[in-house]
Amino acid sequence: MILKRSWNAFWRKVDLPAAMVFIMAALAGVGVAVLVSSALDRRSRSNRRRS
Repeated sequence: MILKRSWNAFWRKVDLPAAMVFIMAALAGVGVAVLVSSALDRRSRSNRRRS
């Protein structure tokens, strides 16, 4: 119940463009994290094959 109240208060304070920017930034951050993780995983796999 507390979470629902704070969620509603958050959306009352934040206008739609700011919320969209926040959501897009969060998604971009997740995308960058996935790319970095994939690149590091690929590099560690190639290092395992060499040794």
